[in-house]
Amino acid sequence: MNVLLQQAVAVASGDSLGLAETEWNLAHYAFYAGESLPARAHGERALALARQVRAQELTARSLSVLGYIHLGLSDWAAAEAYAEQGQALYAALVDRVAEADCVCQVANARLNCGRLVEGTAAARAARAINLEFENAWGLALSDVHLSHALLEAGDYVEALRIAQESAATARKLGMNALLIFGLAGLGGVQRALFDLEAAQATHLEAQAVNAVFPSQPFMDLVGSELCADRALAGDWKAAQAYARQALAGRGRMNGPFSGLTRWLEIEALVRGGQMQAARDDVQRFATAYGDSPRFRLAWLRALAELDIWPNEWRGETAAIEGGPATMPQPGVQAAITHLREAAALAEQMGLPGEIWEINAALGELYRTAGEADLAERAFGHAAEVIRSLAGRLDDEGLRATFLAAEPVRRVLEQYT
Repeated sequence: MNVLLQQAVAVASGDSLGLAETEWNLAHYAFYAGESLPARAHGERALALARQVRAQELTARSLSVLGYIHLGLSDWAAAEAYAEQGQALYAALVDRVAEADCVCQVANARLNCGRLVEGTAAARAARAINLEFENAWGLALSDVHLSHALLEAGDYVEALRIAQESAATARKLGMNALLIFGLAGLGGVQRALFDLEAAQATHLEAQAVNAVFPSQPFMDLVGSELCADRALAGDWKAAQAYARQALAGRGRMNGPFSGLTRWLEIEALVRGGQMQAARDDVQRFATAYGDSPRFRLAWLRALAELDIWPNEWRGETAAIEGGPATMPQPGVQAAITHLREAAALAEQMGLPGEIWEINAALGELYRTAGEADLAERAFGHAAEVIRSLAGRLDDEGLRATFLAAEPVRRVLEQYT
């Protein structure tokens, strides 16, 4: 197909409109082949040619494909700009379904930057259009974005319902890539509620669907989700295997919100003795997601894991004769610094799930460092957020599962 399209470029060399269509097709082909940089070049040429001949619909399509390409490149600002232009042009053309698709891209870019309120509004707007026009595939996609936004905001009950609907719609449509996105999101909500067996079952279904593709393009996404499931369950052997699977899939297709649990993959790799692989992956992660505060938070948590574990392995002790009972190890102090910045970002972006987890980790580190007052303060804040989240769970079963989870109980027992 690519050879035929390249031949079409030569044939259409004197026809600007035909050449624009061919460049648009090449952009799509390269994007779905995971070749983001060639896709961007073709998309830019398609857009320039479409504007030159004043082909409004093709211009809108070119803006849309460039939005997707830049999302794949984690260039959130460019993706949002292209998607907003495409949204406005499709609105003028009265193509509401295509308009909704661009609004989804806007939601994706905003949410990946940690702009939760704006991203949620865009996701709800896309969902409303898709509901109005009974656009099933668009509804499944917009629900992937809305469920993630609700998860980030701590609205777990609505997030669960929307994620279940998204996965069910994609399954009915038989759209495998969309189903993988829906299952990844659904399992993420189940994991936040500490229904870890359900999360694993959901993500194993995503893995089975990914295996249908000969190239298994979403190996990174699925491996990351399964790693997080097993890490929180304390099954580090399985978590390590899934972390290696995710590593093997790096550089293929990204899911809409993949990478936000990277710190658990790093912990799994370090626990498994793969320190260099963990360091290399953290370094790649630092440059892969631009200047997004949301991904910086995940990166800081990953750095904290690198700080802590090597010191523990070396058996370093902090007891100093004549001084406090414990003293902060260099690694522990570095981890505290990273987690304090992560906590500030979580507060700034309004991410309660991240807030309580990071403060719980800080509480443990402060206690190790002999900072009892700071430990109590961190555990207290984590407990406050946990109780707020639990209070929003109007399903008694969901609330009971959440409060019975070992990480949650450990925080509540520290601060009663």
